[in-house]
Amino acid sequence: MKATPLLATMFLAGAAATSAFAAGPTISNTNNEVGAAREEIDAIAAARQQVEKLVEQARTDKDIVKLNCVNAKLSLINGLERVAKDAGSDLKDAAAQHDEKRIVRSAGKIHLAKQKVDQLINQAQQCVGQLANYKDKSGSVTVEAPKDLSAGGETTSPTGSGVLTSRTPPASGQ
Repeated sequence: MKATPLLATMFLAGAAATSAFAAGPTISNTNNEVGAAREEIDAIAAARQQVEKLVEQARTDKDIVKLNCVNAKLSLINGLERVAKDAGSDLKDAAAQHDEKRIVRSAGKIHLAKQKVDQLINQAQQCVGQLANYKDKSGSVTVEAPKDLSAGGETTSPTGSGVLTSRTPPASGQ
C-alpha cells in the first residue's frame, strides 16, 4: 500500500508543472527572447552592409564575375533580412500577448535567418576571392564561326551532299 504516497507525489508534481505551464512565459524569458532577436536582426543588418562593401569592391575592380556572385548573395541576404524584421515585429506582438507558441516560432525564424546569413557572408567572401580567368586585357570577346556555317545558320552535312542522311530517333518513341 505504499503506492498511494507515490501517486500523491506524482499528482502534486504534475499539478505544479501544469500550473507553471499554464502561467505562460515569464516576463524575463520574453524580454530575453526579444533582446536576443533584436541583436540577431542587428547582426543581419551589419552583415548586409559588409556584403554591400564587397559589391562596391567588385564594382571598383570592374570584375563582372565577382560582382554577379556577390550580388546574388546580397539579394538573398536582403530577403532574409526582411523575413527577420517581419518575424521581429511578430515577436514583439506575441510577447505583448504572452503567446508562447508565436514567440518560439518568431524567434526561431530570426535565428534560422541569422544562421543562413552567416553562411551567405562566407560565400560572398569566397566570391571576392575568385579569379576571373577569362577576362582579357582589351575587355573584348572574339567569336569564331565554324567554316561550314552558312549565312542562314544551318550547317551542311559532313558528307558534303547538303542533306542529312540519318536522324536520331525522336525521344517520344513515335
